[in-house]
Amino acid sequence: MGRHLAIIGAIGTGFFVLTMAILLLTVGQAAAADVRRDRLDIVKIALSVVAGVGGMVALVVAYRRQRVVEDAHRHTQTVEADKAHDALERRITDAYRHGVEQLGSDRAAVRLGGMYALERLAQQNPAHRQIVVDVLCAYLRMPYELTEALGADDAAAVTEIDSADSRSQARSAQEEREVRLTAQRILARHLRLATPGQTTDTSDSPWTDVDLDLTGAVLIAFDLEQCQLRSLRMSLVIFVDDATFRNVRVGDAATFRAATFQAAADFRGAAFAGDADFGTTTFGGQAAFDRSAFAGDAWFGGVTFASDTGFDDAVFSSAAGFHSAKFLGTTAFDGVTFRQVAGFHGATFQEIAGFDTARFGGDAWFDGVCFNQDAGFRRVCFSHTVGFRAAVFGGSAWFPGSRFDGNAWFDASTIARAAWFINSHFSRGAWFDDPSYVRARFDDATLDTAHTASPRQWPSGWGVTTHAATAGTAKLVRGGRRH
Repeated sequence: MGRHLAIIGAIGTGFFVLTMAILLLTVGQAAAADVRRDRLDIVKIALSVVAGVGGMVALVVAYRRQRVVEDAHRHTQTVEADKAHDALERRITDAYRHGVEQLGSDRAAVRLGGMYALERLAQQNPAHRQIVVDVLCAYLRMPYELTEALGADDAAAVTEIDSADSRSQARSAQEEREVRLTAQRILARHLRLATPGQTTDTSDSPWTDVDLDLTGAVLIAFDLEQCQLRSLRMSLVIFVDDATFRNVRVGDAATFRAATFQAAADFRGAAFAGDADFGTTTFGGQAAFDRSAFAGDAWFGGVTFASDTGFDDAVFSSAAGFHSAKFLGTTAFDGVTFRQVAGFHGATFQEIAGFDTARFGGDAWFDGVCFNQDAGFRRVCFSHTVGFRAAVFGGSAWFPGSRFDGNAWFDASTIARAAWFINSHFSRGAWFDDPSYVRARFDDATLDTAHTASPRQWPSGWGVTTHAATAGTAKLVRGGRRH
C-alpha cells in the first residue's frame, strides 16, 4: 500500500512541476503588463492539478481499503463454509455410523430404528443415497432362514423348555421378517415414481439414480411396481411369497409391474417361489434371466426389452405370458422349459430369436408374432398344440429336428426367406397354407399315421408317402399326398 502511495505522489509531483514549467514558458512570451495576473492564474491551475492528484490518491486508497475488506469478508465466509461443511460431514458420518451400528443390534426394534435413521439421512443428503441403498441391500443379502412359526400343536409335542425356546425362535423369525419387509418398503417407497396427479409425502424427488445389488438375497413378497432405478442385480435371489409364513395372506413372490430399469438387470439363477409379475416393465439395458426358475405364474405381457435378452435354461413351472412383449435386441430362450402354457401372442422380436432345444410342456402360442430376422426352433419339443397363425418371419424359420406332438398351426403366416423342417416329426395335425411355405424344406421329416383324422395340409410340392417307412410312421416327400 505504501509503495503505491509513493508512486502516485511522485507522479503527482512530477505532473505539478511539468505543468508549472509549461505555464511559465507560456507566460514568458506574453506582455509584461499581464505577467502578474498570469502568474496568479498559474498558481491557481497548479493548485487545481495538485487537488486532482490528491483526489486520485484518495480514490486509490479507498479502493484498496475496500478490496482488503472484501477479501477479508470472503476469507471469513470461506472459513465459515468449511467449518459448516466439516460439521455437516461429521454429523452425517456420526448418523451413518450410528444407523449401521443399530442394524447390528439383537433387538428388532433397534434394527428398525437404524433403518429409518438411514432413510432420513439419505433423504436429506442426496449425495449419500447410494451408500444408504448399498447398506440396505447388504442387510437383505445377509443369510436368512425361512423358518415357519410353530403352531400350538407343534409346541405341545416338545418339552416345556423346548417349547419356550421354539416360541422364542419363532418370535425372532417373525421380527426379522418384519425388519426385512421394512427394508424392502423403504427401497420401494423412494424408487417409486408418482403417477400423474399423485403427490408423495416421502420425498421431493424419487431416488432414481441408484443401483440395487441384491445378489443371493431372500426377498419376501418383493414389490418394485412403478419403480425406476439405474441398474439391478438379482442373480441367485430367492423370491418367496407371504404363504411361506403361516396365518399370513398369500401374495406375489415378486412384482415389478411398470418398473423401469435404465441399465442392466441381472436375474440369473433367481428362484421365484410364487407368482412373478413383470407386466409393462421396461428393461433399458441387457436383461438376463438365464437359469432362473418360476414356480408360479410368470407374466411379461407388454414388457419392453430394449437390449439383448436371455432366458437360457430357465424353467417356467406354471403359466408364462409374453403377450405383446417387445424384444428389441438379440433374444435367447435356448434350453428353456415351459411346463404349462406359454403365450407369446403379438410379441415382436427385432433381432435374431433363438428357442433351440426348448421344451414346451403345455400349449405354445405364437399367433401374430413378428420375427423381423431369423427365428431358431432347432430340436424343440412341442408336447401340445402350437400355433403360429398369422406369424411373420422376416428371415428364415428354423425347425430342424423338432417334435410336434400336438396340432401344429402355421396357417396365414408368412415367411420372407425359407422354412426348414428337416428331420422334424409331426404326431398329429399340421396345417401349412400356400403360398407362404413354397420354399419350405421337409427332407426326412416324419409323421404318425395313427392320427389320420387330424387336419393336415402340407405346402405345395410336399406330401405323405404312399407306404410307411416304418410301422405307424410315414415320411414327407416331394410330390406326395398333401392331406
